[in-house]
Amino acid sequence: DFKKNKGSLPPGLTTPDDKTLRFEFAKPRCDLPFAVSLPTTAPLSPAKDTGVNLDNKPFSSGPYKIADNQVGVKLTLDRNPNWDAKTDPVRHQYPDQFVWSFGPTPDAASNRVIADNGADQSALAFNTVPASLVAKVAGDAALKSRTILSPTPSANQLVINNQRVKDLKIRQALNYAIDREGLIKAMGGPTVAAPLTTLMPPSTIGFKAYDAYPAGANGNVDKAKELLAGQTPELVLGVSDGATEQLQGTQLKANLERAGFKITLRNIPDDAKLDEIKKKDNPWDLYIGNWAADWPSGASILPVLYDGRTIKPEGNSNQSYFNDPAVNAEMDRILALSPAEQGPEWAKLDERMMKEYAPVVPLFVDVAYNVHGSKAGGVFISSVFGYPAFVNAYVKQ
Repeated sequence: DFKKNKGSLPPGLTTPDDKTLRFEFAKPRCDLPFAVSLPTTAPLSPAKDTGVNLDNKPFSSGPYKIADNQVGVKLTLDRNPNWDAKTDPVRHQYPDQFVWSFGPTPDAASNRVIADNGADQSALAFNTVPASLVAKVAGDAALKSRTILSPTPSANQLVINNQRVKDLKIRQALNYAIDREGLIKAMGGPTVAAPLTTLMPPSTIGFKAYDAYPAGANGNVDKAKELLAGQTPELVLGVSDGATEQLQGTQLKANLERAGFKITLRNIPDDAKLDEIKKKDNPWDLYIGNWAADWPSGASILPVLYDGRTIKPEGNSNQSYFNDPAVNAEMDRILALSPAEQGPEWAKLDERMMKEYAPVVPLFVDVAYNVHGSKAGGVFISSVFGYPAFVNAYVKQ
């Protein structure tokens, strides 16, 4: 019992010596290195575990340590003198200090960095450039060298409830009907999103680009109508009552109705939507879904979202309720391969699933668009987490 004895170990974990953790599983778990590289996995001796106070000043074994933490206001990190660069080739200790300021609105933070005065010359606006400033930033040639524009691993789909929409031709017609360019333009343009036609985002290891239902940037209404063959499917699209999904839902409804569908929009309270669509017997045919995997492997995407054996009454990650025994078996086969072999095989399965089953309509990946000061360097968008990474950050002299 870990709560009673913090020195205890769970089954399958042993410590053959003072510097080694040994994991043993009943079957191969090739993604383990990804899992243990997450920020939630870090060494902590029992003597340094301060319980509920650990969040305010956690023990640091990395290149920086907390010098001051004014919760919700400011967080200051100083160099950790106990960190040894020889044991940690990934991270660096370039800046003397990191200072996080909490509270400014995205507009205020971006405007400060754009102005590039004083200490803000070495600053970065952590939030993406807000819609109100996109035109200003994108239209200023002098700011181009101070912006970061990068797709993220966050993939968005029009999820099809396969329990309710059982006709493959209808699911294929849904894929042909979508005007991705129009949807992205309505959302704010290429600094907000990039079109996606695959189940896995481009950041995934082994990714292969393809389009199972080539419809151009604006959709192929004629092909969708051909598949419907005179039918007028009546479908319910559940959308959250938040502003973003309301906009997306209106756009998708227009796309689908021009292709011959009859779409009813039904609002779901924003704070309840995720729980509601995770219920197996939910009453919607379609809903907008998002998945950002914890690491860039197909194993953290396809089995999580499409293994039908995981479907239960509530709390489902498989929100399309797709279940095919042959696909489930193929997932098992790929999971047993070595990490190097898995990537291309996940890509093949991705394409096969879209061509043979069309379980969802891929829409777009979120895009990160950040602005930084003229003296800030080395910052990039993490392909794993989709937000700014500071392992190579430095201040220009």
